[in-house]
Amino acid sequence: MRAEQATDSLKKKFNLEQTMSVIVHVSDYAFQSLLISSIETFPSDYIRVRAGAAKPRKGKKTSRHEGEAFGLLFGQRLLKKREDLIFNVTLAVPMQAAVHKKDSVSFSPPHFHRIREVTESFPYLELLGTFHSHPYLKDDYNGKPTSEFSDGDELSALAIAVEYGDELLEVVLGITALDNHSTRQAKAEGETIQSYCGRFKYSLSAYCTLGAISEDDEEEEDDTELCLVPVDRLICPLAAHGGGIFEHAEV
Repeated sequence: MRAEQATDSLKKKFNLEQTMSVIVHVSDYAFQSLLISSIETFPSDYIRVRAGAAKPRKGKKTSRHEGEAFGLLFGQRLLKKREDLIFNVTLAVPMQAAVHKKDSVSFSPPHFHRIREVTESFPYLELLGTFHSHPYLKDDYNGKPTSEFSDGDELSALAIAVEYGDELLEVVLGITALDNHSTRQAKAEGETIQSYCGRFKYSLSAYCTLGAISEDDEEEEDDTELCLVPVDRLICPLAAHGGGIFEHAEV
């Protein structure tokens, strides 16, 4: 119920009709950066060793959060014929100086502002939000729920939205490593796309902050709590192709 009320308030903020939709489009280029950075940081000890392959050196186990990727999303906000509010994500910038906490991963303020300063100097790019990964062991991965946000993720996303001064996206990629490559088809449902890349299986979901920005000129008090809500639809052509286009990937 909270998500439905929050979505209605978000549409009211942008003067949209209640039947209109909030849509996120992630370009192939942006998705490639997001996916590759998530695979790069995926914990090595979460990957089962293939028969005949050299075993990794024994040492301290990496935690789930040491394997999370984090980055910024840039592109354009579009209002199409007053029918849809569209976040068009054209660039994903992985942050190498991310801050890892107990139950979340966030940005390093100096590096966050440095990336924003140079990226937003391009006239066609504005900050749309952030992305991060949730790496899982194969036995712990359970599909769509792996790309749901945690309480820490929500607090971090809302803090960035308040600082930036506008509602922002939060894109989460839940990911695990399989024993073998998969060429299965992708599944798309609302704010989530589930698919494969080589031996990696992932769930990609998009959310939007709500309540982070107050309206000074609004006469009626808005009692909507600060929260993240699922977008109405996530569009990502490359992710929606399924694992078949990556069948020759040797990861």
